[in-house]
Amino acid sequence: MNTSAPLPSLDDPASPLAETLSQLPNELRRARLTASLQSLREPQAPMTLPVGGRAPEFALHNWDGKAVTLHDYLVRGPLVVSFFRGNWCSFCELEIRMLHRRAPLIAALGASVVAISPQASHWSQQLATRHELSFHVLTDRGNRVAEAWGLLADDPGPTPDPEQLARYNDGELRLPTPATFLLDSRGQVLLAHVNPDPSRRLNPDRIVDMLRELRTRG
Repeated sequence: MNTSAPLPSLDDPASPLAETLSQLPNELRRARLTASLQSLREPQAPMTLPVGGRAPEFALHNWDGKAVTLHDYLVRGPLVVSFFRGNWCSFCELEIRMLHRRAPLIAALGASVVAISPQASHWSQQLATRHELSFHVLTDRGNRVAEAWGLLADDPGPTPDPEQLARYNDGELRLPTPATFLLDSRGQVLLAHVNPDPSRRLNPDRIVDMLRELRTRG
């Protein structure tokens, strides 16, 4: 989206927005337009997997060098997939910690958790050791899986300087948009949260609630 073009004005009587909103009360009219224009200025998430879509297969390595596939997880049941940018991103690490705290409950509801990052495996090993994670952190070298899932954005938001980022990612400077998905055992997307603002993450309790709903239906 081109955000450099002039935005419509409420005060321009020829503006289609002004005409559309002319029948609303003045305060409500201005509030609605302000919200609309603000949404045009905010960073937009890339086109990504929609709810109801099928997640592309992947084959990635854990920090210990073990290769795992999406199929390996799905044969066990539903799967929570968290794409995070790296240890240097405090909001990303916070979400990983929150998922770790909910992992026992998620497992009790028949699902698994996996995290995916472009950072080198030794950084992921540090993260897993520091927080004693109960789930795998997989290395998406070159962001191939993130790209297949539609998560590479032109503007990745706040990042370290290029040299520091290259040290984390073995020279890779691209980053995935922070995202969390809940897949059913067929790989179909049941819940998708994708937001280029790394501070806006999915509350894991929403995942727990959906898993409980699935169990009730089943």
